[in-house]
Amino acid sequence: MDPQSSATGTAPLYHPLSKSTRETRFIQILPPSSTIDKVECKLITAALSSNPNYAALSYVWGDPNLTKPILINGHIKRVTTNLANFLSQKQQDMMRGDREEVDEEEGRFHKYWIDALCIDQENLEEKSFQLGLMKDIYRSASTVISWLGLPDNRYLDVALSAVRNMRIMLNTAESIEVAEECGQLTGPSNADENEGIGGLVRDMRFWEELVPFLEPFEALLEEKYWTRVWIIQELALGTPNSSILVCGNASLNFADFVKPVIWLDAALCQNLRPSFLEDEKWEYLKDFIAGDDLRRIILIAKYKFSDLRSGLDIIGNFDLTFPISIAKQGLQCTNPRDFVYGVLGLVTSDLVPDYTKSVAEVYMDWFRCLIAEQGLPPTCCLHYAGIGLIGREKQGFDMPSWVPNLPAIEEEFCSWRGDLNSIAFSFGPEFSERCGLDVERGVLSCPGASVCTVEEAVPTATDSARAARDFHRVVYELCMQSMGADDNALDTDGISSLQKIMRTVFEGRDPFSEEYIDFPLPGSSITFPIFLKYVFGSYISNPSTARKLLRRIINASPTDNDSIEESWYFNGEESWLAPFIQHFGKTFFRTEIGSLGLGPPRTEPCDQIFVLEEFNCPVVLRQVEEHWVYIGPCYVPEIGGSRDTRILDELSCGQGDGKLDRLKGKICQVGIQ
Repeated sequence: MDPQSSATGTAPLYHPLSKSTRETRFIQILPPSSTIDKVECKLITAALSSNPNYAALSYVWGDPNLTKPILINGHIKRVTTNLANFLSQKQQDMMRGDREEVDEEEGRFHKYWIDALCIDQENLEEKSFQLGLMKDIYRSASTVISWLGLPDNRYLDVALSAVRNMRIMLNTAESIEVAEECGQLTGPSNADENEGIGGLVRDMRFWEELVPFLEPFEALLEEKYWTRVWIIQELALGTPNSSILVCGNASLNFADFVKPVIWLDAALCQNLRPSFLEDEKWEYLKDFIAGDDLRRIILIAKYKFSDLRSGLDIIGNFDLTFPISIAKQGLQCTNPRDFVYGVLGLVTSDLVPDYTKSVAEVYMDWFRCLIAEQGLPPTCCLHYAGIGLIGREKQGFDMPSWVPNLPAIEEEFCSWRGDLNSIAFSFGPEFSERCGLDVERGVLSCPGASVCTVEEAVPTATDSARAARDFHRVVYELCMQSMGADDNALDTDGISSLQKIMRTVFEGRDPFSEEYIDFPLPGSSITFPIFLKYVFGSYISNPSTARKLLRRIINASPTDNDSIEESWYFNGEESWLAPFIQHFGKTFFRTEIGSLGLGPPRTEPCDQIFVLEEFNCPVVLRQVEEHWVYIGPCYVPEIGGSRDTRILDELSCGQGDGKLDRLKGKICQVGIQ
């Protein structure tokens, strides 16, 4: 969103800035006038080298269609409502005589650096240069203001007061400093490791005092501000005591806000549970601390205080893989380029912002610098790429399929257990060509071999991958534990345990029938419901809870005909486990050599299963004209991600029999676009 402006005179609002002296602009808010009904500001220019005294604003731009007019240097400029509210609030604070609004050294009102006003948003060259200075702008600011907006009906000012009281209560009970406690973000393993925390947890009165604070605290954590990509570096770069949260005329030091967050994270580990706290209340507290909103705050605290703990400059602690870490946290930005540019202030890299480039060009530049500066192979990020999850038609920008799609990133694991048993493929020194990247043509080339072809596939929901990412790994682990065998174990018929589970799901067994199935469990064959109850019963102590979980996961029964869709049929038979399959966020497929596998949601018949040099799991590729399109990583137990790697052995040794003989001589240079 670019603020709109119009001039009352002919002089332009923005004049060119000097790059050599690293000039930037600042906003001064002027006192209200009886003749002007708008907030009036003055735009001034200064070099960062002159050490100006100013506050840097960190805020949510908000809806670009909801704006208010302000006056800057005689120009009427429309800004988003949230920014207009900040300027109006600061003007009111100034008239009340708040000390923080006055620069005592210069005897005039405080200056602010606000990106929407201090950068000519229409000038992409200037925007690129100024955002390259943000590292120094936020590091040099006397204050970083995190503007949460006006209280409205959200009562965030009350929340700030509640958090301050929590901080006071914790300080009364224990005297651990914020910077020191940031090293205990995962919590102590038992109460003896921290008698201060342990003593509080065992005190019933403490919990009685704490609970009333949690509701306003939760409202504060749910504020949209914490979902912005830019806040990571804006808060992390400010000095520890310079950052303040502001809502209306209420404020709170960021360090005071972080203290209760870190303490709760440390106190709510299982071993510190007080015996008098009911199950329901304890589970609520654990859910509260495990929520995405709170985890983001803890993430920011780690970054902000990491240099205090280690004595290292925070900027040296990050590399160009950081955009992936940020995207995986569910953070958002209006401009997709900002997933890269919004964290460059924390990264040591030669990459510089350039908003004249397309999103695809920005991402390819980032990826090129990533593999060059980190010494990584071009296949290093294929777990985060592929059109299988989102599809090119939903990307909104034309980008090669091998480039991680940061706005919709979803890490794809090679097996149900993630990368635990994955194997990095290598075709040996006899194959002279190696992985390469042609950014101009948008082609990633690397040695690879087509292993097999997808003949049939059971489609799954395309929007459930994020929710199911952890679930499918848990199911696998539970199945392995309950069977008392690993994924390499072969039954008397030569089929692995994992293949039997996959085959049962793939062939659409009825999970509520009394049909007996032959799983390699201790004892005789059992029914599928008993098997699943056994699995989930080992995970959840309450059997009724296990049954409820099972029904919620499967979300269907043999009499629930309305829940069956056409896509849930396979080989003309109804698949009662189709909703179960959906929770994997993957496609089950069968290859022409008889193996079953898991692939991305958009895996289709005729897609090829490849192994690639220096990548640790097989992938799904689709041929389009002269190039291959990358669909995503997949899992076939006999190929990789398991110790049962007969197909991989065939590629490495050139030995095999039956169906595997035809893999000889398949290694070639694969071009992926």
